[in-house]
Amino acid sequence: MTGMYKNLILTLTFIGLLTACLFVYLRGDRYSLVAQAGEGGKVYKIDRHTGRVWLIDYGFSIEINEQADRKASTTPEEEAITLAKVYSPPGTSSSTADTIHNWLEAKKGTLRIYGWKARKVDDQTYLVGYTFDEGPGTNVGGWVFEVNLEAGFVRSVKGDQELEKKYADWAQTVKKQ
Repeated sequence: MTGMYKNLILTLTFIGLLTACLFVYLRGDRYSLVAQAGEGGKVYKIDRHTGRVWLIDYGFSIEINEQADRKASTTPEEEAITLAKVYSPPGTSSSTADTIHNWLEAKKGTLRIYGWKARKVDDQTYLVGYTFDEGPGTNVGGWVFEVNLEAGFVRSVKGDQELEKKYADWAQTVKKQ
C-alpha cells in the first residue's frame, strides 16, 4: 500500500509543479496578438508591459511608433506610407521617420512641413514622399521612396539614377501635393 500512496503523491506533486510552471509562464507572457476583423485584416502584437505595438504583415513584423499609425491602414496609400516610415536604409539602424524627424529638428529658420503623401504608380507600386519647404521663394524639398506593396519592400529614389530618371515627373507631383 505504501508504494501506491508514494506513486499517488509523486503524481500529484508532478501535476502541481507542472501547473505552477504553466501559471508562471502564462503570467510572464507579456504579448497579446490582436487581429483586425474583415477582409485584409491585420494582426498586431501588443506588449502588455510597455504598450508597444508591432504590425505583423507581409511576412515581417514592424513596430508602430506613433499613435496615429496604430489604427489599421484602410487604403493601399496608407500601407505604402507606413512601409516607407518604418524602412531602415542599408547601413542604418533608424527608421526613415526617425531619420527625417531628427534631420528636420536640427534645421534652423523657417520650415513648412507638408508631410507624407503617396501616389499609385501601378498595381503593386506606390511613390511615397515626405515633403517640406524652407519658406517663400524656396523649392519644395523632401524624401521620395518607391514602395512595392506586393513584395513588401522600399527603395529610396534619391541616389538611384535609374529610379530618379524613371520617377522624375512622378516625384515632382508627389512633392507638390
